Amino acid sequence: MYRFLFLLSDAAHGLLLARRLRGGRRGYKARMRETAAMAGALFGNTMHRYYGLSQGLLARGFTDEIILPPYTAHPVPRRYTIQAYAGIALLLLAEAYFITNT
Repeated sequence: MYRFLFLLSDAAHGLLLARRLRGGRRGYKARMRETAAMAGALFGNTMHRYYGLSQGLLARGFTDEIILPPYTAHPVPRRYTIQAYAGIALLLLAEAYFITNT
């Protein structure tokens, strides 16, 4: 699933680049039609690449199961908690400063 997101992102980037290079800014209806066509092409292109990826995994012996090591939660040290809250407070103060001085 994680790899599928990268395939989708790469396909969408390629389609958007192709649209920009073709100069796809004619009118509202044409833009909507082109967007619908791009969505269909994106789905088809992504599913085609995903099928190739899944076939490659099956050829290498993937059995649809990823075994993860056991997870044990560790408490967050107090120092890191204090640093996180101090960073958030600093960011909020900086934003408040920039909002009042603009």
